This record gives sequence, structure tokens and C-alpha cells, in this order.
Amino acid sequence: MCDALEEMMEEMMKDKLEEMMKDKVEDMIKDKMDCMKEQAEEQARSEVTAQMNTLILKLSQLGRIEELVKAASDEEYEKRLFEEFGLLPCADIEK
Repeated sequence: MCDALEEMMEEMMKDKLEEMMKDKVEDMIKDKMDCMKEQAEEQARSEVTAQMNTLILKLSQLGRIEELVKAASDEEYEKRLFEEFGLLPCADIEK
């Protein structure tokens, strides 16, 4: 009887340990995925900012400041300017 109880306790401990390990691995995976998502979002923001800065500089160099102001209030016009200068595909520009 004592052996059966001992085996049952070992099985319960094994199950609990497996559950704890599974939970820990799932938490680690979730944390890593959250971190990767944050990094990807930050990289995307940086790329869009760099493209916007490039557009601002190009328009400024060409004396097209009024178009820059128009683009700030007209999303479609902004997209056309990005296309004109080959900076970002339309689908990549999000507000």
C-alpha cells in the first residue's frame, strides 16, 4: 500500500512539475513575442519617420514648401508625394 501511495505522489509531482514547466515556457514565449512586436513597431516608426524627413528635405530643397503644408492636412496628397519621390508604397503609409 505504501508503494502505491508513493507512486501516486510521484506521478502527481511529475504532473505538477510538467504543468509548471509548460506555463513557464509559455510565459517566456509570450514575453519574447511581445518584445519582438515592440521592436518591429519601433523599427517601423523609425523607418516612416526617416521617409517623412526625406520628403520634407526634398520638398524644401525644391522650394515646394506649400506642398509640404498641404500634405500635412491631406492624406491623399501626402501619399502622392511619397509615390512621386519613391519613398514608400502607398500601402505602407499609415496615420
